[in-house]
Amino acid sequence: MLPEFEDKLIVVLGILATLAFLAAQPHASAHMASAAHPNTIHLALSTP
Repeated sequence: MLPEFEDKLIVVLGILATLAFLAAQPHASAHMASAAHPNTIHLALSTP
């Protein structure tokens, strides 16, 4: 494989792992936090 392709693959796998980790978190706490602080979700989504 090309080194450039391997680098991109690593980045994509990292993003997928992060999304899977976030999806595994309790959704109730996220909704409660967003209700108390409307910007919480936006900050969480914009944070790398």
